Amino acid sequence: MFSFRPVLYVLGIVLVTLAVTMLFPLMVDYSRNDANWTSFSFSFFITLFFGVILILMNRQTGFDLSVRQIFLLTVACWVGVSFFASIPFVLSSASISFTDSVFEVVSGITTTGASVLKDIEGKPHGLLLWRAILQAIGGMGFVVAAMLFLPFMRVGGMQLYSTESSESDKFMPRTVQVAGNIAGTYILLIVLCAFFYHIAGMDIFDAICHAFTTLPTGGFSNHDASIAYFDSVPIQLVAIVFMLAGGLPFILILRAFKGNVMALWEDSQVKFFIKTLGLSILSLTLYLMLTQGRAFWQTLLDVTFHVVSISTTTGYVTQNFNEWGTFGVLILFFFMFMGGCSGSTTSGIKAFRIKMLKDTVGINIKKMIYPHAALKLIYNGKTVSNDVLESIKTFFFVYLTTFCFMTLLVSLSGLSFETAIASTAQAIGNIGVGFGPDVGPHTNFANIPDSSKWVLAVTMLMGRLELLNVMVLFTPFFWKR
Repeated sequence: MFSFRPVLYVLGIVLVTLAVTMLFPLMVDYSRNDANWTSFSFSFFITLFFGVILILMNRQTGFDLSVRQIFLLTVACWVGVSFFASIPFVLSSASISFTDSVFEVVSGITTTGASVLKDIEGKPHGLLLWRAILQAIGGMGFVVAAMLFLPFMRVGGMQLYSTESSESDKFMPRTVQVAGNIAGTYILLIVLCAFFYHIAGMDIFDAICHAFTTLPTGGFSNHDASIAYFDSVPIQLVAIVFMLAGGLPFILILRAFKGNVMALWEDSQVKFFIKTLGLSILSLTLYLMLTQGRAFWQTLLDVTFHVVSISTTTGYVTQNFNEWGTFGVLILFFFMFMGGCSGSTTSGIKAFRIKMLKDTVGINIKKMIYPHAALKLIYNGKTVSNDVLESIKTFFFVYLTTFCFMTLLVSLSGLSFETAIASTAQAIGNIGVGFGPDVGPHTNFANIPDSSKWVLAVTMLMGRLELLNVMVLFTPFFWKR
């Protein structure tokens, strides 16, 4: 019989951890004599109370999580954290509505970075830090899930990345060591990012907050103008390096730290991702130089920054790329769907799925010419099974169908065609910046109707959890014995 107790027990631990993290923004506001610290104190006790209750009511000696329980736990954690993490926003002195609070938190925890807040500089420092912390939590949570849970659940071809810890029928204790190594690498990179941001010119608070949102490829900023506020080439270069790091598989980054530097370049997905970025950056740079008469080095920096920002689903901006012409906008629009590498903090379809389908098309074309040839799809030196290909094809179909359906729902509130498509693409790809006058580089979601905000919040959660992970919960056979 399906048991909820292990799921609720782990959810309780997550809520207690979330409550503890609320103490950091609480202390920031208290140290600044900002009365907003009381909103975090109330939020701390409320979240801690429910977390402890769940732990005490569902405590048991030793248990394993089955596949179905992991599906439910993954969704429950993201949804539960989204609602409890929104309490500080609702209670804050900034007078943020419940809908906007949930939207902002879902955008943070899914590392989307789409905001509904106006006059961000005027918000309490504790609230700004809380937004950044949520993206750091969401980024690390997804990396762990991508490496440990998704291969185990066989979501969208992720079984290609199965490890020793995800090859059995149960969630084994040895995964704690793998998760610890990933978390250690993640934290080290955040510390390095904050250090280099400070060296490049940011103050300590901005450096910490932006490090919390750069490596997780979230894109929240403490300023309405995003990275453009600093008007600094060194800061842009630091952002490019760490956004790119966030878009690469953390397991391979960990191996590189341990001495196997070539592990990154030898990976088929990484090579495809880097080559695609390089070709796009070169093409768009030449296009802008020829059509708009721009200088080479400045154009190269601008294009590299935005291509990396969009492809890694970060969403930082330094200028209005809507003025780059149709060709430039379409290149960035493509990267909104592709995203970064699997095993990274990015969302989207992922580079490895696009590469697999590209290679499949190539094989099918060859078979048209050589019908009797024994051609196999190879990925990282191994033959790819039909099971993996079917999972990837299913994911593609579900992704595009969900995008179309959610766009229709968003449009019901009266939004324009361009805004409906752009906002849904942002949400499902977990990207904080879009196109057009309503949700473009210099605007946010503040003026979007509340009904659409709820649809987009659900879309962000679905995009972050790889769609199928959520949809399986709504199938009758999932709940059968």
